[in-house]
Amino acid sequence: MLDRTHRTPLWLKWVGGVGGTVLLGAVGSGLWQRLGDPFYVLLRDGLLNFATLGLQNLKDRLYTNVGIGLHERPSGLYSVK
Repeated sequence: MLDRTHRTPLWLKWVGGVGGTVLLGAVGSGLWQRLGDPFYVLLRDGLLNFATLGLQNLKDRLYTNVGIGLHERPSGLYSVK
């Protein structure tokens, strides 16, 4: 049976919980950086190549439109003439 006379202090549980959470977050971040991110980039580039059928001109226009963003047209409405 369990010995109920020895109990872990509450502060030690908190320190262990916070330390474990930080350690788990660091391990998860490292795994994402080494495994998840390269896979995501490969998947993204593959989908872009498939969607544009490899046409470089179409990709260039897509990236140009993304780079311009949504702020270019509306800002022209408020320009001083």
